[in-house]
Amino acid sequence: MTRNMILRSLILVFLCFCTANQAFASFQKDALSEKYEQYRDRLRKDFMRIGEGKGKSIPASNIHKSLACGSQHKVHLSQNETGAIRWGDALITLGDYCAVLASEYAWYRKSGQSTVKTTEEIYYAILAINRLDESAESYLSGDKEQDALNGFLIRDDISDEAAVLLHPNLRCFNSDYVQQKDKNTMSQDQLIGLLFGLRA
Repeated sequence: MTRNMILRSLILVFLCFCTANQAFASFQKDALSEKYEQYRDRLRKDFMRIGEGKGKSIPASNIHKSLACGSQHKVHLSQNETGAIRWGDALITLGDYCAVLASEYAWYRKSGQSTVKTTEEIYYAILAINRLDESAESYLSGDKEQDALNGFLIRDDISDEAAVLLHPNLRCFNSDYVQQKDKNTMSQDQLIGLLFGLRA
């Protein structure tokens, strides 16, 4: 074998390797993109309702479809014996959600995909933050005259109606808005979690 043939053979092997590697990377990227979209769809359908209004665009922290309701849950009128949904540390979860939306927006924009739905979700997430800020004073005092956008937030505003709309088949739910009115104000860790998402 001559030197040129060896060199050509090496170049051919290298090109085959690069092509196979790109094909594998493309396949892996497509598989990961598909998995991401499945998780995002599940978040939208099972853990929150996106939109304007009380209880909307705040993701639930967990769902237990087989959990028996305990004293920490508020029971609503489902006929099922089990199933619970919980909004705990909702401002932190909302911050994480904002970070996901910011990353998704950058990814979609860079890859030439439509960002319309993501932009709409960002809009509603910011409306939810403003809603939690604006209603904090009246929630605690009962006086609507005190409401203001001043940076003082409640953790969530998930009422019975919002929980039933999201999951009518679950037996009970837990949110600070209903169960722990005196503890439903922001804390330092809640604010840091929210700011993490807003910074993204």
